[in-house]
Amino acid sequence: MTRFLPILSLCFLVGCSEVGNIGPGAFDEEAADEKYLQYGEQFGNRLMKKDFKAAYEMTSSHVQQAMTFDAFVAAYEEAVKEYGEPKKVETDINTADPELLVDEDLGFPESIAANLRRARVAVMFPTEVDEQGYPLAGFTCWINVVEEDGQDRICTLEYLPTD
Repeated sequence: MTRFLPILSLCFLVGCSEVGNIGPGAFDEEAADEKYLQYGEQFGNRLMKKDFKAAYEMTSSHVQQAMTFDAFVAAYEEAVKEYGEPKKVETDINTADPELLVDEDLGFPESIAANLRRARVAVMFPTEVDEQGYPLAGFTCWINVVEEDGQDRICTLEYLPTD
């Protein structure tokens, strides 16, 4: 029996894990990061393809109350006018860690409870790239993702020049 104890211990640990972390209900940062990187990429691709209706549908009621569809489209078009036509979409995660999403500097509206905050993602639109495809210029749409009615939704977005 003692020679099976390490195997049983390992099975117990794996059995209690949730998406690769030890312990029930543990946060899996890698899985969350990947999920929201893909979400940001989906949003960015919709904008770049000018499928504004589908991109707007990814926004929360908070955005839709503050910004009409026409204003949403105009914000993207203004960024393109100011910074140039995007060549591709790239994403980078700022954080999807629930403990970090409470930081006031991330720009989540105070009215959105911390337990509904999901991620802060940079959706980057390079307008100029070098021979290897690395961005030289462009703009970034910073998005904050929340859960609304059981769905991931964008609750804030802000266009800024890419550093």
